[in-house]
Amino acid sequence: MFCPKCGVESPSGAVYCYRCGGRLPEAAAAAQAGGDKDAPAANPKAVPRDLEANQYAHPLDRRSLEGIARFGPVVAVTRAIIRHWDEPMVKGQLLGGTVKVGPGQFADIHELAQSCATILNMEVPDIFIRHDPTFNAMTLGVERPLIILHSSVVEAFGPEELTFIIGHEMGHIKSEHVLYLSAAYVLTLGARGLADRLFGLGALIVVPAVHALQAWMRKAELTADRAGLLCLQDLDLARRSLIKLALGGRQLFERLDVDEYLRQADQASRDEYGRVSEFFQTHPHIANRVRELKYFRESALYSEILGQAPPTSRGQLEAAAMMGLERGRELLARVGGTVTGFLSARSTLERALTEFRRVHERYPGTEAARQALYYHGLTLMNLRRGLEAAKTFQTFVLTHPLHQLAPDAHYGLAVVFERLLHDKQAAAEEYSRLRSEFPESPQSAQAAEALAKLGQPVTELGKQA
Repeated sequence: MFCPKCGVESPSGAVYCYRCGGRLPEAAAAAQAGGDKDAPAANPKAVPRDLEANQYAHPLDRRSLEGIARFGPVVAVTRAIIRHWDEPMVKGQLLGGTVKVGPGQFADIHELAQSCATILNMEVPDIFIRHDPTFNAMTLGVERPLIILHSSVVEAFGPEELTFIIGHEMGHIKSEHVLYLSAAYVLTLGARGLADRLFGLGALIVVPAVHALQAWMRKAELTADRAGLLCLQDLDLARRSLIKLALGGRQLFERLDVDEYLRQADQASRDEYGRVSEFFQTHPHIANRVRELKYFRESALYSEILGQAPPTSRGQLEAAAMMGLERGRELLARVGGTVTGFLSARSTLERALTEFRRVHERYPGTEAARQALYYHGLTLMNLRRGLEAAKTFQTFVLTHPLHQLAPDAHYGLAVVFERLLHDKQAAAEEYSRLRSEFPESPQSAQAAEALAKLGQPVTELGKQA
């Protein structure tokens, strides 16, 4: 089938053009005949057996959520908000003028939620549609979480796209994100005044809590994206949903070249100013979210959850890459695998370097290749090849900023600046960046100690005073 807009041929049965993302004529005709905005799925969706949230949770989310529960300002502010927050009153204010979704009201949306609940192994939460022209959806509440869909999303998104949005929000509930999500929402509504009354500290306690919550929320979104993909089970449509939500307009999206937009977004996410701006946002850059979704979709974990055997060629590729990675890690472990002992067992380190380079070059796109890039930098650091190690770590944090090894890579880069390149200013900036982006990580505490040794006073979040 050829796209009338760009002329590119897409596979038979495709709903949207593989290049520009526009709806294909045959799909549009089928949707109109069936009364749907999206063509029905060709195959029934796989339903995992007794799915648990920790099975699909992003590693950074799990680690961050455990850390944030021990983070002083966040715990204090959250407890105070929940203790003094009249949840029914706040919900009442938010739900004024909304319509509740159910079997007799927006039954099609209710059916989508039931499908998501079956896949995610959970009850269907209350869902409300709120009149609002901005593209958004949210999860709110502690005792009985609910989902709010803005009317603009319901009107502009087709059933399959709504499945991703609803599955994403239900993923927050399934993963028990709602306590801290509600705290973050209330903080943005003016909880600084509440903190003043409760603690007399104001910004001293609220500002660190807000930054810590925002850092965690960026990781939580990755887990929720995975839940949405499990409900939808179509990577292309999941990608479309994310981009359309970010653009905030259906007509704008229909004129968009998706691949060109992603190239632009990817460049912005790797730009220094783009990286810094992300620290003050509650959601990761679109390019990072799409990239992480792609890795999840192509992983053995995704196939295992849905009970699908990965393609033989892909499975063999992953297995071969992982074997090479393990060989390199075993060699690295012989000399400690840490930032100490830079001059020891040089020949062993060179062999490890060869293994990591081979995995990264031969098996691009695999999880093993992502990890091999980090360990390549770690090995170069042990060999005291400072410039090469710095470039490798920088490449890792730019291309995989949301990987579970990202805190280690930031810390390794800072150590290289400090101990090998003797650039204390660059080291301090990297330590501070680590503290800002991953405040709950073990490396954050190490970064605070390093900053103190460098004579850089730090706040609780590690930002330079």
